[in-house]
Amino acid sequence: MEYTARELKGFVHGLAWFGAEDHELTRFPTSAKPRLDQALWDMATMTSGVRIRFKTRCDAILLEVGGILPNTNPRMSQLAACGFDVYADGEYIDSLVPPAAGGGHFLGFVNVDGAAAHDYEVYLPYVSPVRLEALAVESRDRGADPAIEPCSKPYGVPGRVVFYGSSITHGACADRPGLTYPALVARSLNVDFINMGFGGTGKGEPAVADLLAAIPDVASYVLDWGINLCSPQEVGLIHDRYHPLLEKLKKAHPGVPILVVNLQGAGAKLDKVMPGNLETIRAEIKRVYDAEVAAGNGRIWYVDARDAIGGPGGFDLTIDRVHPHQGGFYKYADVLGPVIKEMLAA
Repeated sequence: MEYTARELKGFVHGLAWFGAEDHELTRFPTSAKPRLDQALWDMATMTSGVRIRFKTRCDAILLEVGGILPNTNPRMSQLAACGFDVYADGEYIDSLVPPAAGGGHFLGFVNVDGAAAHDYEVYLPYVSPVRLEALAVESRDRGADPAIEPCSKPYGVPGRVVFYGSSITHGACADRPGLTYPALVARSLNVDFINMGFGGTGKGEPAVADLLAAIPDVASYVLDWGINLCSPQEVGLIHDRYHPLLEKLKKAHPGVPILVVNLQGAGAKLDKVMPGNLETIRAEIKRVYDAEVAAGNGRIWYVDARDAIGGPGGFDLTIDRVHPHQGGFYKYADVLGPVIKEMLAA
């Protein structure tokens, strides 16, 4: 049985507006494009955190896509940047990897266990756009092709955990799309999630704050942003944007728990400016959190990411003193996961 993107409404997860406003696999709705910086929009077309989830009994899963970009980042493999991860009943089984040239049509398939029905989850690439042309499930010797249906195992809580951040949240430099830290946390807690991490462009603009607040069915927010304002020209914007963004989320979703994640990293360049600007941003994030607690906000949590990556040997968990390698992402998930679990249970 073959399904187009439109026919997969209800099976595509990780997009707040899919099927409601459009059927493009963009993390912001296409109607928002005129309000956003082009560099941010380009990041929003990358399908980090987007998954296709379904239950079926079949012998093979086929995926037909277009629009895959060439991987130009020498720090990432083609699998890391542009691969499609396939999980069965929560266990990784295989990946589909487009040719390194990217660009055109790609048809891939993975053989699966056809002896019984399973819950499948296909993670889309985190550093490429995807034009979904078709997903097909096939049986080789049982007559009619199978259909897909909702997964048998429901999520543990209603609503979605929304992660907002920059390149670390986006996924750089995880080994596979299913191994970004939001994906690791979500699978460990059995929760739905939306990855709103945008490499180099997570700057908390008012238009972005409005869009984050407009996401429906939010179980919690995780705010892991600020480092993209580290340039001398923009560092002061943290004072103008961090608290207003938080206020918009609180107003739109009263009582929804919010996790404030302060920044790790000394910066890729050990110059005289970057560390000082980073500390300015860190101080403002902590000030906003402390003010919320002092004002009686009991629905806000705090984690310092330097508890995940920092201290003696901590930067060995990164590729450049900022972006985690896969071991660093596991450490992020180990630190953030229990806090998010506590938030969702509170």
